[in-house]
Amino acid sequence: MGCKGFTDWLPGWRRHNFTTSKGEPVKNVKLIMYMDALLSLRGRSGQQVRLQYVRGHVGEVGNEGADALAVRGAKLHEIEEPDWDTLRLRLLDEEPERKRGALADAELVGSNISVSHL
Repeated sequence: MGCKGFTDWLPGWRRHNFTTSKGEPVKNVKLIMYMDALLSLRGRSGQQVRLQYVRGHVGEVGNEGADALAVRGAKLHEIEEPDWDTLRLRLLDEEPERKRGALADAELVGSNISVSHL
């Protein structure tokens, strides 16, 4: 899933209980819900998150570095998949503590995600 998963498809997935337009369950739904919670938390704190598509393997320094890290990571020993539901719920539980002080007046900006195509 690339940027479109979060910028175009996520709102529909939410409305349809994380099923695709074909009625099939969204793949990696627990990870996607965790990432959605992270993005929403950032939005509610007043931060704007911008996802940007970057074409791969064309000499873009950051993309080449990310690819090198991915290749290196693929060679490591497998680890157990994190419990994304527990991590997401932990974020929700910690949020009231984060709202104290400067975050108390933050507005919901969860849908304020943009994407640029190069």
